[in-house]
Amino acid sequence: MCVKNIVLILVSILSSFTLKAQSLQSFGLKGKVKSIQQELKICPNRNGKAQTKECTSSTSEKQFSEDGFFIENENTLKNNGLIREKKEISTGILQTIYKEEDGIKLKWFEQYYNKEGVIFKAISFNDLHEVFSVYEYVYDDKGKMISSINEVNLNGIKERRVSYYDNYGTFYATEIYHNGEFHERNDFIVEYNFDKEGNWIYSYIDDKFCRYTYNRTITYYYKKQLIRVAFFNLQIRPLVLLAVLNICHRTF
Repeated sequence: MCVKNIVLILVSILSSFTLKAQSLQSFGLKGKVKSIQQELKICPNRNGKAQTKECTSSTSEKQFSEDGFFIENENTLKNNGLIREKKEISTGILQTIYKEEDGIKLKWFEQYYNKEGVIFKAISFNDLHEVFSVYEYVYDDKGKMISSINEVNLNGIKERRVSYYDNYGTFYATEIYHNGEFHERNDFIVEYNFDKEGNWIYSYIDDKFCRYTYNRTITYYYKKQLIRVAFFNLQIRPLVLLAVLNICHRTF
């Protein structure tokens, strides 16, 4: 379970660097967010206790334009030793991600985007160039991901895993099917701390197998203070300044 969820998170992280059309709302964000620096810490659970000496950590960053859309980070995959190639197809864009080992370029992922630039399918490959797993993503009418479907063959068993996401993009439950038959459902414990804008800056998830701790630093765009514009105009029109001061005096 823990390893499979790490794979799911990895695919989500990779796809987040290529979604051109996603708005702040599709990420469950409020206000004029400029950037998010995120740290993820994953610790395995044993007998109900997190094994803190066996934790792994990773960091990521998202940036948004002032008009509220995700900005593609061209350098992230390069810095991770990954190579990506894009081409147009009938449904939108196909992006292929390769990893290089010992001078050999190996196909790692294929990611499929619609014509609005939103990912709807991803395929991962093993070192034998065989399909390892297939992911499909489902969104609501605001562009928020509400579920993802992962299919993989494990020791002759075709496993289908449906993950469900809350309004903040956090997966809170999974349903597992083996060879088309329902196997089990797991619901996770999810906790948040929020900043004054209503965006979460700390998240804790416990799925019985692993504990995921997210810490986020969010930077915002702030509008120029209107008072500067007012005084610039009022220097030209002193009578307006007097009127404004009188209004402020009466109001406050």
